[in-house]
Amino acid sequence: MGHVLAAEMEIGFMNKKLMVLALCILTLLSVCLTSCGDKGDDEALSSKTTLTMLVISENKVDYTEKELAAMSADERAQAEQTMAQYDAVEERLNKEIKAKYNTALEVLYYTADEYYETLETKLLNTEKKTDERATATKAYKALVREQKKLGVTDEVELYYLFEERYPNLLPYIAVPADLVEKDEDELQDEDAFPVPDEDQVDILFVGDYDKYIEYIEAGWLSKLDEQLNSSAKKLTSYVYPAFLEAVKVNKHYYAIPNNTIIGEYTSLLVNKALCDKYSDIKEITSLATALDLIELVAEHEKDYDPVWGDGYKGMTNVHYWSVDYAEEFVDDEEVLEFTIDPTKFSVLGAMYRSDYTSMTSDPLVYSFGNLMADEAYIEQLVALKTIEFNGYRGEAGSEKDFAVGVIKGTGEELAAYEDEYYNVILEYPVATPDDLFGSMFAVSSYTQNLARSMDVITYLNTNSEFRNLFQYGIEDVNYTLDSDNCARRTETNLYEMDIYKTGNIFVAYPDADRGMSYQTFENAKKQDLEVVTNPTMGFVVKASDLPDLANVKTVLKASEEFEAKIEACKSIEELRTTLQRCNAEIQGGIYKAAIAQKAMYNTMTGDADFSIYALYTKWAKAMGYTA
Repeated sequence: MGHVLAAEMEIGFMNKKLMVLALCILTLLSVCLTSCGDKGDDEALSSKTTLTMLVISENKVDYTEKELAAMSADERAQAEQTMAQYDAVEERLNKEIKAKYNTALEVLYYTADEYYETLETKLLNTEKKTDERATATKAYKALVREQKKLGVTDEVELYYLFEERYPNLLPYIAVPADLVEKDEDELQDEDAFPVPDEDQVDILFVGDYDKYIEYIEAGWLSKLDEQLNSSAKKLTSYVYPAFLEAVKVNKHYYAIPNNTIIGEYTSLLVNKALCDKYSDIKEITSLATALDLIELVAEHEKDYDPVWGDGYKGMTNVHYWSVDYAEEFVDDEEVLEFTIDPTKFSVLGAMYRSDYTSMTSDPLVYSFGNLMADEAYIEQLVALKTIEFNGYRGEAGSEKDFAVGVIKGTGEELAAYEDEYYNVILEYPVATPDDLFGSMFAVSSYTQNLARSMDVITYLNTNSEFRNLFQYGIEDVNYTLDSDNCARRTETNLYEMDIYKTGNIFVAYPDADRGMSYQTFENAKKQDLEVVTNPTMGFVVKASDLPDLANVKTVLKASEEFEAKIEACKSIEELRTTLQRCNAEIQGGIYKAAIAQKAMYNTMTGDADFSIYALYTKWAKAMGYTA
């Protein structure tokens, strides 16, 4: 067991990573996602190695003596029982790894709130020790050369001379064999596995894009290219190719992503019986086109809610071109931090289809324009406001069946409605940084053995027995299998791990305690193959790009004013009139330069290269989204 600490660093080259995924995921082909069985164990390796593996646990396991002493008797007993169960699982993991790879594995479990701080402390300490070891080695070689000229070659005498000159560096040079006293246990156990350094980090979990880039820039992660092309090539048959491609930075792999469930659908549920009675499902492609059906149900079917009260109430298929900024001070210097939020209302934006292709331009790049004049945007807004003004939405928790409803959910959640409702997909699952970089295993650049670290990661992601042991613990102690062969924790279980943070989910038993089944996995595989990628994911605006702040402020001001006017409307007639007036202000009023021209040009130079829109366009070309 072990402990934890962390640091914040500014992230570089975000413009470059996250992106290749968009093209890859759209052309993704089905791959083997479940265990195919091993073809035979590798031959035992000759030298014994001990690796450490740092992971996130649901339960606290690492306690200091001071923390234990401060507990009540009952609290301490509970903590000790928890540690004992984790130790038992670790012992079972080691039984397999030692036999297969001649490698011991010390698993260090930390809760999410302590993990990164502890990990980074260990890495920083190791970095310091590595530098000091290099300094010590250089100093010792210089001492040996110097003393050789004086006739001194005895290792013990050289050791003591080094101690006199460099007492702080003494721990970093080898102790002469004549000075090593072995106790009886050591003499009896010459073949014991090495004891790892307290700061040793070999295999580590990374669940955050910014951390991933930070660790690469700090030089803390090993390149994994060679292993993925040789000893760990098996991983490429188990991990989505697009996932692997997405984690590449500067053409190199630094982590192995874990297959997981990506995103969720936004679906328009249309009651089959009512639709067949009053409409034609072929004509319903959006909430706006379902408005006639909603009104007919409201008029003639009092036993139904026209619109589902518990459904999603927001706009769909819209990407707001919302750029905001904050003024911060770094070392007494003012710095502008820009943020892009595609969900925050803006008068600039784009409407898109369910597969995230633009409705108005090149299918791989957005045409950001004036939403106050965009017919698709206006009609959806009118539909939402019609439902609101006329009270078509049922009460929350209503037990009535409904005519139409919008739901956000996984493929499995949507499937629960398929008997009674048509499923009109409004938005396919959209990959986010959290989805793609929220669960990865990497190898420290300070690892004792890169090849064996990759052996462990490969085994964890491809071998069901080992994967289930790491995820659920020991069968019939920590979990049992139900009649559907899904895992359920026992009443006495204290070993708790998140299935999304312990490896390829499709290799493990479904987690019945989280409502998973084998059908969950089948739906998830289909869902992952339908994932689309937001083309602006990864696009950032930095002060160094010199965007025109005056025009950014203009768009923010217009958006704030227009949103307030829209929300103040009490009828559809008033809403349409308000939208027309907003559009008129954009087309011919004070907002024309910033909005109607879509450019936010730098007003001093008139140079389009300084507009945020132009920055995006250049970036899209650099990423290959547009010619």
